[in-house]
Amino acid sequence: MFEDARSRLKAWLVAGIGTVAAIGVAGVMGAFGARQEPLPVLVPVSRIETGQWLLRPLRAYSTEGENPYGVPLKPGAKALVLELEMTNHTAKSTKDYFDLLQAAQATVDPTTRPFIVLT
Repeated sequence: MFEDARSRLKAWLVAGIGTVAAIGVAGVMGAFGARQEPLPVLVPVSRIETGQWLLRPLRAYSTEGENPYGVPLKPGAKALVLELEMTNHTAKSTKDYFDLLQAAQATVDPTTRPFIVLT
């Protein structure tokens, strides 16, 4: 009888220690909450070198219900407006600036491309 109780006690201790160790390792590895990396802060005077293009952010804002730069929005839709000054470093004129602007958030459909208005 004592042998049976002793083996059960050992099993419970091993299971308890294993559970605590697993929870500890999972907590250290960040399984209980996604780490929020700070978003990069772009100030208007900062410049972003992308090779062919030099970008200077001017301002960013969200809007709904109005037509930013004459672009019609669907009812209830919102638009993120990012105003940039773009300088082409090459003599070649291309439309590859579409590939420069990509959303990193998973909530944005990756098949959509940004609507770019040149002013």
